[in-house]
Amino acid sequence: MKTIAIILCGGSGSRLWPLSRQSEPKQFHAFDDSQSLLAETVKRADALACIDEILIVSSALHQHLLPSHVEPYSDKPIHYLLEPVARNTAGAITAATHYAKHHMAADDKSCLIVMPSDHHITDAGAFQLSIEHALVGALTGRLLTFGVTPSSPETGYGYIQKGAPLVGTACNEVVRFVEKPDLVKAIEMLSNSDFAWNSGIFVFQVEVLLEETHQFEPQIYEQCLTAVLNGKKQKKFFILDLKAIEACPSKSIDYAVFERSKKIAVATMAASWSDLGSWGAVSDLTLGQQVNASKSPVINIDSQNNYVHANKTVAIVGISDIVVVDTPDALLITHKDQSQSVKKVVDLLNQKQPHLVETHAKVRRPWGTYESMHQSAAHQVKYIVVEPGERLSLQSHEHRAEHWVVVAGQATITVGETCATYSTGQHVYIEKQEKHRLENHTQEPVAIIEVQIGSYLGEDDIKRFDDVYGRS
Repeated sequence: MKTIAIILCGGSGSRLWPLSRQSEPKQFHAFDDSQSLLAETVKRADALACIDEILIVSSALHQHLLPSHVEPYSDKPIHYLLEPVARNTAGAITAATHYAKHHMAADDKSCLIVMPSDHHITDAGAFQLSIEHALVGALTGRLLTFGVTPSSPETGYGYIQKGAPLVGTACNEVVRFVEKPDLVKAIEMLSNSDFAWNSGIFVFQVEVLLEETHQFEPQIYEQCLTAVLNGKKQKKFFILDLKAIEACPSKSIDYAVFERSKKIAVATMAASWSDLGSWGAVSDLTLGQQVNASKSPVINIDSQNNYVHANKTVAIVGISDIVVVDTPDALLITHKDQSQSVKKVVDLLNQKQPHLVETHAKVRRPWGTYESMHQSAAHQVKYIVVEPGERLSLQSHEHRAEHWVVVAGQATITVGETCATYSTGQHVYIEKQEKHRLENHTQEPVAIIEVQIGSYLGEDDIKRFDDVYGRS
């Protein structure tokens, strides 16, 4: 029997737009002058004496981001399970449990600790004790969730009503789950010590989760099993079978299993906890002090209790309880009390300007980064950096030609049948439909300016012929 930490890393974090985007959601960012939320979660799991191995469950879209946020922060064996499409927490947790059983030698009695990657938790000792209490409860054949003692009438969280003590443990039975309440109901539950916030952290034995999922959601059970059995290993990553996981219903684990099972118990989360689900929650980490998360100068005149995240000087005059988040391509200004409504902004942008939801102006790729500097209907200028030893795919474009100018380092460039080395100041022109590739065989980054000219400049106008990252 072993104990495995499963870290869920597939969320989009839309309420933390514009910093959180689909290509680089909130778990890959830092909010309190430390490591990213994912790195902090890995460190938290690594510090638990009971943990034998760690399994990261993430979107295949974020494959290239994971190692740098994970591997420096744990000495324990790390596994990666990638979802080609998202199927909510029921799919992610069930697939992870099947994977642990079939690829990590977890037996039916092994315990899994499911930890979202976007939580902020302080007091490592209290967290360790909470996990120990939950493990005792899980060994009685229960599915354990964690309840957090409410500190405010929060309408953005689900709640748990605790029941009688679970004999022989420091846990309780669960009377019922309450979906995100309105303010009146939240105030009422705040005054009742039987109610706790539902943290979304779970502890259970392998066989219990699989048995309950098979009973209540047999299609999720079967499709996740097939996705694991038919999945493939790609370097250090295991990718779930696309066809099987596409056929898996998309449901939360709470709705699919926990709210229907008779085997649920709740442990108290003794550590300070926040899911950082809004900019208001992020600002609460600063204890009401004026903060600029990016360390650019803030000119503060007659203003209190504001949160500023920017890469330029920001002046705030005569305002209170405001959040300002500035990125190169978008600016958010909201009152802290309205920060849960940022998702409505994202919904509107998905209809009108989806690129502002999908990516930042500076986009990370497995080989480096690119940044759009200027764009019109017929041309676009990008700044591209290729890291040492990396290369782009061999590719062509149907609708655009490209002009590359090397501005730093020494680039190896293939155009058609010709491969040559280009130094700083040299340039090359690439016709439409011409096969081409950019490589860096040196120990220093290579940077180029790319000018695209054509009738269509979308990122999907790429035909790949060869790609070391498995995208061809």
